[in-house]
Amino acid sequence: MVFCARCGRKLSEGTKFCPGCGAPVQGQRAQPLHAEGERRGTSQPSQAQSWETLSQAKDLSGEFQAEDIEQNKLMAVLSYFSLLVVLPILLAKESKYARFHANQGLILMIVTMGWQFASSMLTVAFSRFWWQMRFVLPFTGIVYILLLVLFIMGVANALSGKAKELPLIGKFRILN
Repeated sequence: MVFCARCGRKLSEGTKFCPGCGAPVQGQRAQPLHAEGERRGTSQPSQAQSWETLSQAKDLSGEFQAEDIEQNKLMAVLSYFSLLVVLPILLAKESKYARFHANQGLILMIVTMGWQFASSMLTVAFSRFWWQMRFVLPFTGIVYILLLVLFIMGVANALSGKAKELPLIGKFRILN
């Protein structure tokens, strides 16, 4: 029996591409996926492990001095309150910890403003078709909830003295 090396799907003989994931089949005989979603004898992560890796944020707290963290917690917290991000950028130029959180807050503000613009454009586009608004409004609400969760995570990290990147958007750098 032949199985796809990427997703573990059973393949018929002579198949060149997996119908499940589209991976090329190169005559390899991979083991099928087991109940836990992993292949025995391989080190390839399952989809659940891949999502876990994607959603985990780097903790860079070890790169900052404890003295810097204690002195600049307030500035780090202010970084997440929209336009107040300007305060740590201007007043705490020497603090790596405050600049880290200012970068996170600035990115979050840009993403939020971008989503507000996109959301208003969706609302205008679908306002003539009131019956389609029932699909648009829940979607925009879910995105706003996700942005609120990122805000809360950022403030919590800043208050606890951690320098963890925000999931999905934290890896981007505007400030050095």
